[in-house]
Amino acid sequence: MADDNKSVRPVEAIHLMVCDYAAINPDGTCTLVRAGIDRVGSNKLPVNILAWLYVEIAPQALPVGDHKLTSSICLGEITLFKMDAQLKISDAKGRVRFVYPFTCSMQSYGQLQVSVEVAGLVGLRSIEIHDAAELEKVEGVAS
Repeated sequence: MADDNKSVRPVEAIHLMVCDYAAINPDGTCTLVRAGIDRVGSNKLPVNILAWLYVEIAPQALPVGDHKLTSSICLGEITLFKMDAQLKISDAKGRVRFVYPFTCSMQSYGQLQVSVEVAGLVGLRSIEIHDAAELEKVEGVAS
């Protein structure tokens, strides 16, 4: 078997996905609706966003114990959403998954930065917010 290191990708310690809806089911599976949102087109300002954030922390990324978790959504230097929480890790071998809804209102188009930080680890995602007519011209997609 040939050694093909190009096909190996490192695993993110914290993986984030923006979704229309997300849930962790009682059997341990996840329900994600329109997961992976990375752009939004709107016909008018302000742009009001109601979405869910799915967060998965890789196994063994965090030591057993209590950790402070901070999640924020920013447009440049403006914080549109911020949440602090306590995260208790009781088994360092298992992955940690959770979901939560968020809302924010943007007065201008731009790039949202979604971040989750815990124990020195940071997960990041960007969401581009565009004028729908401009987005349609560029991508040929109707909003």
